[in-house]
Amino acid sequence: MAGYLPYLLGALGGGGALCAWYGLKAVRDPDASPTKRRFGLAAVNIGVIMVAASFYFLSQNKGGG
Repeated sequence: MAGYLPYLLGALGGGGALCAWYGLKAVRDPDASPTKRRFGLAAVNIGVIMVAASFYFLSQNKGGG
């Protein structure tokens, strides 16, 4: 496994979690416009996909070193 790959996968998972968190904040905001809520929902979906991709790639890790 390349030396930078764990950092890249960690950044992918962390960025996805942050994206989902801020998207949920936008969706739950009662004063937000419908457009802002729609973008928040898209951010939640993108964040979940990023975290799932990070978990998948981490599960494919064979170790090695």
